[in-house]
Amino acid sequence: MKRTSVSLLFFIALLATSYCFQFDLEARDFKCFRDELVTNFDVYGEYEVQLGYSQIIDFRITDFKGNVLLDRRNIRKGDFSLVAREGGEYSFCFYNRLTPGATYYPGLKRRIVFDVLSGTETFDYEQLARKEHLKPVEVNLRMMEDIVKSIHAEYTYFRRRESDMRITNESTNSRISWLGTFSTLMMIAFALGQVFYLKNYFIKKKLI
Repeated sequence: MKRTSVSLLFFIALLATSYCFQFDLEARDFKCFRDELVTNFDVYGEYEVQLGYSQIIDFRITDFKGNVLLDRRNIRKGDFSLVAREGGEYSFCFYNRLTPGATYYPGLKRRIVFDVLSGTETFDYEQLARKEHLKPVEVNLRMMEDIVKSIHAEYTYFRRRESDMRITNESTNSRISWLGTFSTLMMIAFALGQVFYLKNYFIKKKLI
């Protein structure tokens, strides 16, 4: 039983990994990170911009339709949260612009620390345990229940996406087949027209 519990906790830890990383952003440049989010998934993130000379960092989140969900200028350190109302690919973009009057030179950059969580990764089970007076075993069961629901939601979402893509693919193949057939018929008609024209031309010139 103890070995089973350890295995379950290890499985939960693998699913609840945090995508925390840092990167350097060159001046007058931008960098975007994209994540496929499932419908109604919670998203939480944190960012921290380290000190830099005459550079301003802006942060923007857009959905797969191009709608701006969050737009913050001159960020330093903070967090954000949102709900993916529609499933799709969401973009998290950082922009590095120079302050007015600043001179650009190669190597000018700022380091950014970025962390984003989604789904069950955003749940605070410690706070839940204090609020509902749950025992450690009950907290683990709640975590496993939430993870199973999350996996089922992701499975349903990606299965629907696969079905939509398959329908689109079949429709595209059908259109390409009709286009190929039409192009072949047009080429045959053009060739026959050329033969008919040349035959009449040679007859008129009394070459045949």
